[in-house]
Amino acid sequence: MRINRLDLIAFGRFTEKSLDLSDGDLGLHLIYGDNEAGKSTSLRALIGWLFGIPARTGDNFLHANPQLRIGGELQLSDGETIEFIRRKGNKDTLLAYGSDDPLDESRLSRFLPPGIDETIFTKLWGIDHERLIAGGQELLEQSGDLGQALFSAAAGTANLREILVEMQNNAVDIFKPRGSKAVLNRAISDYKDAQKRMREATLPVSNWKALQNDLSKTNAAIDEVEQKINEKNKQKSALERINRVKGALARRRNCLTKIEESGAVLLLPEDFSDQLKTAMETLQNALNAKERLEAKLDVLNKESRSLRVREDLLKNEDAILRLYQDIGAVEKTIKDRPGQDGKRRLLRNEAQTLLKGIRPDIGLDDADQLRPLLNNKKWISELAREKSLLIQKQEGYKAELRDLQDEQKSLESKRENISQSEIDLPQVKAAIASARKAGDIEQRLDEVKIKAAQEKAACEDEFARLGHYHEDCRSLVIYGFAGFRNAGPV
Repeated sequence: MRINRLDLIAFGRFTEKSLDLSDGDLGLHLIYGDNEAGKSTSLRALIGWLFGIPARTGDNFLHANPQLRIGGELQLSDGETIEFIRRKGNKDTLLAYGSDDPLDESRLSRFLPPGIDETIFTKLWGIDHERLIAGGQELLEQSGDLGQALFSAAAGTANLREILVEMQNNAVDIFKPRGSKAVLNRAISDYKDAQKRMREATLPVSNWKALQNDLSKTNAAIDEVEQKINEKNKQKSALERINRVKGALARRRNCLTKIEESGAVLLLPEDFSDQLKTAMETLQNALNAKERLEAKLDVLNKESRSLRVREDLLKNEDAILRLYQDIGAVEKTIKDRPGQDGKRRLLRNEAQTLLKGIRPDIGLDDADQLRPLLNNKKWISELAREKSLLIQKQEGYKAELRDLQDEQKSLESKRENISQSEIDLPQVKAAIASARKAGDIEQRLDEVKIKAAQEKAACEDEFARLGHYHEDCRSLVIYGFAGFRNAGPV
């Protein structure tokens, strides 16, 4: 049996991972990796793939139990291969590759060595570090013919006795109970010498305890000294910090003294200098404006003293202001009068033109008699719209009349071209009368067709009941229908 491929479809922390083991001729592959890389998981997957996933597995932390899947391919020495998938379950856990169809376990047993089971496979092939140690211990404990037979049957080796004899001979070279040149004997001698030297180099317990007490006292003294050194270092650091800031402390003390001597002083904001500068500029501008206004005031005072105002004018101040405003409105009206006169003339001409289109018999001065008609403006608009519709209908009727007249002329022309000898008026009249008596010919024809189809179906049913009679009745039905068509005028 050779393992060509192991697919970790959904197992442990792996999803859709595959190990390709098909290369090489000896069938031996070494899989290595860091700790927690998945080597042990791959080994558990291989054992579960061949012999079934355990009922209590710890590899379901990523994929639930129903979703656990392991696949792969096995190959025999003759080249025959098998691909299958193993799922977790109680029965039908062996599936065809790429589907959920179950496979018979006997197909897999042909690819496994005879007599092998999960226990033997785990001990002989599925070996990790712990199993390697446990297996060696079991091999050491197995003795006698029974142990040899079990080991030989499991391993498939027929010459186990020869191998054991050879191993016994090699063991004599390694150790002899009464010898001194064997490898293990020399190692035991060296071990005893080392133990002797170790005893000679080992101190008595009392000396060790005394030295231990001295060491404890020395360590306590060292700890005490280190504690004192730490305290001194703290004091030194504090004094150094004070030394670095003593000048600043002196200046601070002088500033505090000056502050106490100044008493209650208003604290100025940080941007006081900018505010002061702005205030000085504003003050200077105000002083300059004040000088200009004072000079102007002097001039106005002089002018007011030189004026002689009548008291009656001051009493009528409101009336004078209203007159002044009216004078402005009158001046504006006088100024706009030429434009208003032009607009009036244009509007009068336009009104006269419109009036001529309606009533040319009256002038513009007599147009007041038409004002009552303005109340019927909506009715007049409706009449105008109806007039337009009637004109359109009239045009349509005229066009239809022209088409009918043209069609009439054409029919008259055709009638004139037809000779009297070709027309049999009595026959035409008889045909028209027959057609009128018959009614709707097309409808009657459809009804006759439906009735003929029904009669044909009934006839076929009757012939079917006769048994072995296979004559075709279609000629009879067609004859009857033709006779009906010929029974009267069409």
